[in-house]
Amino acid sequence: QVEKVARDAFPNDIDYMVARGRGWAKLISDSSSIQAGIGGIDITHEPGFRKVIQVEQGNLDDLAKPGTILLFEDQAKKLGVKVGDALTFSAQTPRGVNNTVDVRVVAIAENVGLLSMFNTYVPSQTLQQLYDLRPDTTGGIYIYLKNPDRAKEIEGKLRQVLEKAGYHVWHKVVFAPEYGVPQNRHRLVLLASRFAPVAMEAGLYDTSKYITVKEAIGGLPRLMAGGINKQ
Repeated sequence: QVEKVARDAFPNDIDYMVARGRGWAKLISDSSSIQAGIGGIDITHEPGFRKVIQVEQGNLDDLAKPGTILLFEDQAKKLGVKVGDALTFSAQTPRGVNNTVDVRVVAIAENVGLLSMFNTYVPSQTLQQLYDLRPDTTGGIYIYLKNPDRAKEIEGKLRQVLEKAGYHVWHKVVFAPEYGVPQNRHRLVLLASRFAPVAMEAGLYDTSKYITVKEAIGGLPRLMAGGINKQ
């Protein structure tokens, strides 16, 4: 419904829109395991994703099939897997039940910085299956504009359009360190609900407690650029 509202309001400004689910789980192979972020996507509606990801092995189009996964090079090495191998996700559902889902590696992509350190990608229905979510459950809705310079203007109008459509809307520019993120950045957060007023909790950290990058990753082994620690 949010997508329809946005498309009807800005038919000439939106390039495309995608809904992506998010999760965090243990990913297990026959010889190893890692903690990994999970992005639930519909690869058939992700033109921008294809421009960023460079596949080294396999076929990105196969990610449209349920029970598949895209890994990055370092993740595949850590897990000791190749295209065609099986992996298992293990996570807790929102109801507190431990659940598992088996997936098959269909593509291994080149590393692309921080994106490839933590993220893996699966079809949206596979993410929903892992967390026992309804088929119509979405995560974040990403709106890509033809002209990014109009983002601030469109964002203001979108709030008005959503409120007119019956949504409770909350928005605020938040400072990442106040939420425990070691980045000196401000982020615009917009929440909308058809059911009740919604708001984001206040940050838990003040200037005396901001987490630094050193505190976040300083305990990891030192590596040269492009290096890998097998541990």
